[in-house]
Amino acid sequence: MVTVSRLDNGNVLVHVDCVLKSGAVRQYFVTPDAKGGAAEGVDDVPFVQILGRAQRWKTLLATGAYKSKSALAKALGVDKANLTSVLRLPYLSPVIVEKVLSGELADASVRRYGRLASPFWYDQHKALGIE
Repeated sequence: MVTVSRLDNGNVLVHVDCVLKSGAVRQYFVTPDAKGGAAEGVDDVPFVQILGRAQRWKTLLATGAYKSKSALAKALGVDKANLTSVLRLPYLSPVIVEKVLSGELADASVRRYGRLASPFWYDQHKALGIE
């Protein structure tokens, strides 16, 4: 629902009901449709798809198709910081990947798993409280 009102100082206040969601590599607004549900066409990218992208992007850099993360980010039209987070995903422990894909770990987001600092699987497990 959109409401427009004029403030006492002459400014106009526009209020749009929406939700800010974080997707795989971007944040976006979801506005309700006429029936009160989420608008069509805005889907969260599944974690398995992000893992595939991460592997492909890593290969593009490793083969020399792009000389830097900045060049790859520009070519893909994504933010370099998000690209960097996604590029860490191929180094996740297989145990973590399996638990995310099976639903045992609830928050399947690049923001959470792409920022694990350690390349060592033991440290990743420790950070997430996995035995």
